[in-house]
Amino acid sequence: MSVYFPSRLTVLRHIMAEMTKPMPDDVSHFRDKIDKSPEAALLLELLAYLEENPRDWWEPGLTRASWGTLDRLEALRAQPELRARITHDLTGLALGAAMGADPVLQADLVDRVVESGEVSLADWEAAFPRELLVVEGPRSALWQEFRTRYPWESPSSEDRTLLVWLLERLLEPRGEDETAIMTPLYVRSAIDVRVWQEKIPIDIRVQVDGQRLRRELEGKPFTCRDELAVVRLERMVKHIPVAQVKGVFDALERVLPGLAMPTTQIDDEEVESTEALGRRSTPQP
Repeated sequence: MSVYFPSRLTVLRHIMAEMTKPMPDDVSHFRDKIDKSPEAALLLELLAYLEENPRDWWEPGLTRASWGTLDRLEALRAQPELRARITHDLTGLALGAAMGADPVLQADLVDRVVESGEVSLADWEAAFPRELLVVEGPRSALWQEFRTRYPWESPSSEDRTLLVWLLERLLEPRGEDETAIMTPLYVRSAIDVRVWQEKIPIDIRVQVDGQRLRRELEGKPFTCRDELAVVRLERMVKHIPVAQVKGVFDALERVLPGLAMPTTQIDDEEVESTEALGRRSTPQP
């Protein structure tokens, strides 16, 4: 009985076909979760914006320390094809070999090529779907990193444009019920009233007052939505010190607690021992 051995050309064609085979939509189930999570949806848009509009204070690979390669590949344990593709793209390991490796081995190989400098942090970041990061990753840490790194005291015009874009996203109606993450009242009340009156130019405040009088003469209410429509977000961000807008994001974290910085839980026994130590160290009368 004769045994068939494929030619080298046939094998090469098979390997090339495997390497160029379109990857299945491995992030579809992430999108279902994103649709149900305003925190994840907002972060996904923010990451996409920062990728399309790079800022020097937001470097590739910033989240690697808090959510590294192994964390990401473990989150993809149920998706061996996607893990194998990522490992292959970053390390050059053959797809078949990468498919048979577990996340620990894959992560070790990936980290080796990154730390050796053969793969840039930008390429490492790009290899993982953004959807994975916002669904399975540490959302709070990602958002707090953004807040920490944003140049509140000395923003450039591009940084102000980003802030306007982000505020627009917060006020934009979403979903089937057309509900926004925040209301104009919540945004307006998060900014100090005195700062608003001092920094918004008088000609804009005159426009606001004129609109208010006209609406009241017509027997119609004049709300914060109407006021922001006159002032406009881009003019607000231009004239209000950007550091004063931080209050909007403090308010946002009350609306979306998944973005807030986790509070440190103190064990009851630790509290009791601390109180006992204090009592022993207090001089008795």
